[in-house]
Amino acid sequence: MFVWASLEAPGEAQPAVAVVTGRGFRGAVSRNLAKRRLRSGILERRDLLDPGYEYLVEGRPGVEKADYQILVTEIEDLLSRTRNCVKQKRREPGEE
Repeated sequence: MFVWASLEAPGEAQPAVAVVTGRGFRGAVSRNLAKRRLRSGILERRDLLDPGYEYLVEGRPGVEKADYQILVTEIEDLLSRTRNCVKQKRREPGEE
């Protein structure tokens, strides 16, 4: 699973989340199950989503079979790391 974040518009806009899956899944059923599980896990940890940002979550094969609680923990780890990286990159002019 991968998470990308980009700044859409600074301010109080709601965060936007897109969930995508690749072609590595055996069929549409497992691919859609993976998407549903990722969306549900992100919904549980929506407090980690920063306002004004767009998030792209890419699910890889195996997500549909993973234990749900482990999946939510992984989502939490990825979102917190993404949050730290985005805040480090976004500096005000003149700051070091």
